[in-house]
Amino acid sequence: AVVSTQSGHYGRGYNFCLFHQLIYFNDMISTATLLILLMFPLSYQTELKILSMPKSFNTEDLPAPCTLVCAGVQTSEGWKDSRFSSGKAYLEVDMAGCAFVSQPLITATVTGEGNICSSVFVDKMGSSWFAAYTVDDMTADHGKNERCEIHWSAFGYICGV
Repeated sequence: AVVSTQSGHYGRGYNFCLFHQLIYFNDMISTATLLILLMFPLSYQTELKILSMPKSFNTEDLPAPCTLVCAGVQTSEGWKDSRFSSGKAYLEVDMAGCAFVSQPLITATVTGEGNICSSVFVDKMGSSWFAAYTVDDMTADHGKNERCEIHWSAFGYICGV
């Protein structure tokens, strides 16, 4: 009876160690799999195809890697009253960080506190900046006080032309 008790005790210990070895082996496999995935990262590529541009050049001559989507938010501190349109205001947006080589396609919306900011339209644009003008009457002070920000996106080329 004593031998079987010792045998049973060692048997359980052996099974316990085998169990931990299997867990350790499983952890090693998981770690190795994770390292392999990190060495060969999965990349999801999107393709941007620009069908037409505001300036006259052939978009088919520019390869797809030359296209870029750039976006940002222009804060409300820079609102200015228009000198040419009475009662209107505008906000200049700097896109120099996008490094477009030509004028991109630009979309802009405005957000603010209390939904009392005027809609905007894009005018007077270049490859590194644009101005967003209010559609409705709004002063620069109102745009600043209501924290009317311009949320914008631009689609253009960063090489070629």
